[in-house]
Amino acid sequence: MPAKFEMTWDGKHRRWRKMYRGVRYVISCQQLGTVETKEASYQAANAWWAATKAEIDGRPSQEPKSNHEVMLPKFRDWARRRGDMEIAEFITRELDRIRSGGKPLMQEPESLILTVFTRDGQVDEVVPRPGPVDALKILNEQLKGMTGGPSQPTSFELLQAVSPFNVIMRDRVRRDEVEQVPADRTVGGLVAKYLDLERSRVEAENLSVSEYDLTRLCLEYFRDWLNAEMPIDKLNPDRWEAYFQHLLASDTSVEYRKKRFRHARNFLEWVATRGILPPLPNLNSRKYRFGNSAKAVITMAVDEVRRLIQVATGQLPLHLLLMINCGMTQVDISDLKQDEVDWEHGRIIRKRSKTATHKSVPVVNYRLWPNTWDLLRLHRSHAGESVLVTKSGGPWVEDLLVDGERKKVDNIRSNFRRLAESLNLDRTLKQLRKTSSSLLDNNNEFARYESHFLAHSPRSIKDRHYVTPSQERFDEAIQWLGRQYGYV
Repeated sequence: MPAKFEMTWDGKHRRWRKMYRGVRYVISCQQLGTVETKEASYQAANAWWAATKAEIDGRPSQEPKSNHEVMLPKFRDWARRRGDMEIAEFITRELDRIRSGGKPLMQEPESLILTVFTRDGQVDEVVPRPGPVDALKILNEQLKGMTGGPSQPTSFELLQAVSPFNVIMRDRVRRDEVEQVPADRTVGGLVAKYLDLERSRVEAENLSVSEYDLTRLCLEYFRDWLNAEMPIDKLNPDRWEAYFQHLLASDTSVEYRKKRFRHARNFLEWVATRGILPPLPNLNSRKYRFGNSAKAVITMAVDEVRRLIQVATGQLPLHLLLMINCGMTQVDISDLKQDEVDWEHGRIIRKRSKTATHKSVPVVNYRLWPNTWDLLRLHRSHAGESVLVTKSGGPWVEDLLVDGERKKVDNIRSNFRRLAESLNLDRTLKQLRKTSSSLLDNNNEFARYESHFLAHSPRSIKDRHYVTPSQERFDEAIQWLGRQYGYV
């Protein structure tokens, strides 16, 4: 049976539209929460329209909207699509003021604007004709706090933008509705293409699911800040610098600001390689820095670690021991393969899962403590290549991309969270790994093995090119670490 479409599909903008009783209704795939294809979103669009139509048909008659409420949102959306964010912001403020009961700056068609020009053609003074509202006084109040810059609009342009009777603005909106920008020239369309490319890298196992999801979140934030329908060629050096200033003033962590900026920069570099937009001259400016993001390293007390392991049940004691004995994460434990364990001598020999494809990352040979070795043999799975699996035979950690969305299940973290809550401890699994590395780092004899324990790339030129960590000394460091916990 063929699919039934209640709305019309707009493939260029990946959205659905419907004309009903003289009003056009539009809903995007993003708003529907579906994949941006016709086949994947039509059922959600049908359901949305059924609910919307029922609401419209049952809605009691209302007072007609004023000219300001009808036209100013259209003017605002036009400004956003063109990248004129200062004008869009000003219109938004004016709309909010009107909806709060304030008098409009431009009330009647007769409140025309008289403009005095200087000889060089620039606006020198804006004078509204006498009326009930002192437009310039309110205008100056509205301008407070707006971002300055080379593209700052004049007072005249702002007053034009909030006049619903402005024939120039009306004509711009009309032409813009007729001459839609192709999707592959808009910010939203290009972000979608870039994410398609990144998804293909995930499928080829060239990019982790977690890194893809971070890229998606950062670029969707950048897209929404610019406006998805804005033509990409409206993005200029001033707009890029404004984004940096926006992030600089945001209340997110320094590290997350850096990530948002880095992924937006990577996206624009990709756009430039496709010849769609010339490289922005200030794209990699050294002035765009967010400062130091270093945080204090939080560790556990040795007694706390021992208590957690003693109380834990099932496989969890082994998981916790692997974290302090071998610096493992939940993913490392879930990914541990049969051929990465020396079953004769009680060792784990592997690269860290997160950086397994990096050439500079070392293959680390960990000597297991007696407790760790006994529990590993006890819980070893003999079916398949994974050493440790759940009772149902599945992986402890799953991180998948399903229809473009990240689906992650971490059973180890869930088990630990319940354990920590039962002991009234506000602790995380990352702190176990940090505790062992900090113990090594604070020991003068074994401090140089802290990075090797964490399976990090060598930091110094000496370590990268001239010195190979001694396996014998590293074994001694691991044994010393076990004595600190009381397991050796």
